[in-house]
Amino acid sequence: MIYFVYFTLVLYFSSWDIYAQEIVKPTDIVDIGGLSYKKNASSPYSGKVEGKNKKGSYESGSYLNGKKSGVWTEFWRNGQLFVKSGYIDGEWHGVWERYHYNGFLREVGKHQKGQRSGLWKWYDETGSLISQATYIN
Repeated sequence: MIYFVYFTLVLYFSSWDIYAQEIVKPTDIVDIGGLSYKKNASSPYSGKVEGKNKKGSYESGSYLNGKKSGVWTEFWRNGQLFVKSGYIDGEWHGVWERYHYNGFLREVGKHQKGQRSGLWKWYDETGSLISQATYIN
C-alpha cells in the first residue's frame, strides 16, 4: 500500500509541469535566422503554441529549441481540419494529411527529413481518389 501511495504521488507531481506549461499564441512567435523565438526573448522557444495564426486560422503544435517538433494541426476557419503534419528538428517528418474545406481528405502521404517519401494519394472534394504517386529518396 505504501508503494502505491508513493507511486501515485510521484506520478502526480511529475505530471504537474505538463499542466503548468505556458501556451503561447502563434502570433507571439517570430522567426529569426531559421529559428523561432517568443517575442522579446533572447533564446529560441521551446514549448506549446496554440491559437489563431496570422492567417486567422487555428493551429496547435510545439517547438523544441526554436524548431517545430511533434504533431502540428491547423484548422480551416469553419473549424474543419486543414492539415495534420509531423515535425522533427523543424522538418516535416511522418504522416502528412491535408483536407478540403468540406472536411474530405485532400492528400495523404509521409515525409522523411523534409522530403516526400513512399506512397502519396490525392482526392477530390467528394473523397474520390484522383491521383497517386510513389516518392523514393
